[in-house]
Amino acid sequence: MAGIFSDIWRSVMGGPEDGGAGGAEGGGGGCAFNTPVARSVPLEPEEATARVEELVPQLVERRYKLLALDFDQTIISEHTGGMWAGTAEELARFVRPVMAALLRAASAAEELQLAVVTFSGQIAIVRAVLASVVGEGAASRIAIRGADGSWPVPAGAPQGGKMPHLHSVWADIMKRTGEEVGGGQTVLVDDDRHNIEVGEQHGVAAIWFNPAEGAGGDRTLLRQLAILD
Repeated sequence: MAGIFSDIWRSVMGGPEDGGAGGAEGGGGGCAFNTPVARSVPLEPEEATARVEELVPQLVERRYKLLALDFDQTIISEHTGGMWAGTAEELARFVRPVMAALLRAASAAEELQLAVVTFSGQIAIVRAVLASVVGEGAASRIAIRGADGSWPVPAGAPQGGKMPHLHSVWADIMKRTGEEVGGGQTVLVDDDRHNIEVGEQHGVAAIWFNPAEGAGGDRTLLRQLAILD
């Protein structure tokens, strides 16, 4: 699935010839990453739920086995930097509607594993936020890999981006279920372009969640998920 992110971006955002964001600032042939996007309108929670409940079974049909979500500026709209001083209840107010819907649908799908891969070390806060969305039982089954030193990086795992996190989750799935999962069966959603590019280099179906879109990014994410091969 190498190059899937670039293909998805062109499909979703288009180029200058069709009114998309294709050019760099000032126009002409640059990378679309340089241009903030404001084409989408926010999703209501009910619509997000309906759309996601259609998409998650499609991911399973396409033989994806793991949905891995970043936390800061992806699941939530805030960037905590691993230094959130408030309560989990306060932080849960920033969970994006589309992410809440994804968490609920993916955690209920028997054939799809769910993970949160983050550079935050506040794992207890992250898990409490997840529990506020999907319940404590479902949250306890979500693999969380963060900067808390609680998990080993498998030997030979690439060190860039979220690859150590993903390799750890893949190894855990193999240990628990005997099922082999790799990049070709994994969808990664992250707001950091570097993590997306590194994931693509290792065969992961990586989708960039652009924070510059604000709440409108929910719709863009659903379009990106819908056109995954």
